[in-house]
Amino acid sequence: MSKKTIKRNMKLKTKKKEKIKDPRKETMNVVKVIVGFILFLAIGYVMAALITGEYKLKEQPSINTSIILASATFKQTTSDYYVLYYEFGSDDETELETLITDNSDDKFYKVNLKDKMNKDYVTIVGNKKVTSVDDLMINGTTMIHIQNGENVLYLEGLSNIKSNFD
Repeated sequence: MSKKTIKRNMKLKTKKKEKIKDPRKETMNVVKVIVGFILFLAIGYVMAALITGEYKLKEQPSINTSIILASATFKQTTSDYYVLYYEFGSDDETELETLITDNSDDKFYKVNLKDKMNKDYVTIVGNKKVTSVDDLMINGTTMIHIQNGENVLYLEGLSNIKSNFD
């Protein structure tokens, strides 16, 4: 064989080697393409959901410090506040919430009389001269005005509570 033929054969062999690919590399390339496509679709879906409002980022939950247990009636840090006792979800709730909104300069705490933790304080007759949680007795919708840890006003019934703020 001539030198030219040998060179040509060598070139053909190297070209064939270049065409023969490693099956592992082929598999990895296919996997990379599939993973990239799936990521592209997922990111596109999330973006579309955020834009359309289908998915909303979670907001930090807020703690409602205005709802307390009856046992905490005299333990609040503010010196002048009102405590409203009523059954959450009752007919009185809407009017009491309006009262709280209309008197936003005053601090109100709410006690749910339906709560099992407050059942010990719900009685047939309320104690208008309550001085501590030990003698706290609530009869239905009630409001206590506390100044410097002392009961200065005790009102029972929605109409009496509303008339205090008129």
